[in-house]
Amino acid sequence: MKSLNVHPGYYNPLLAYGEDKAIHDAATSGANGFIVVDLPPEEAVGFRKKCANMQFVIPASCRLFILILVRLSYIPLIAPSTTLERIKYLCSIADTFIYVISKVPSLYFTLNVLMLI
Repeated sequence: MKSLNVHPGYYNPLLAYGEDKAIHDAATSGANGFIVVDLPPEEAVGFRKKCANMQFVIPASCRLFILILVRLSYIPLIAPSTTLERIKYLCSIADTFIYVISKVPSLYFTLNVLMLI
């Protein structure tokens, strides 16, 4: 069984590092996606598109290059207080995973249910 490699974090450090560079580095390290806890899906349209359509070139030799197409996921969060309407919206934009938070108090210790769509 292959384990998931998901990069959780906040948007400001990701933005300071550079979205394209962060997506490229995550893809080359074998990541499956990002959980950006302070980037609402409505404001993440550009980031989601970049994650879904990342391309980069790897030199294979002095005259040969390989074009790599990568698709990383922007993984939305569903909390116990999320409305049914909001859940439907989050499911509609999720391309692979959704994290369902089982408790409200602490994000990193309570993200314990992973749902595959």
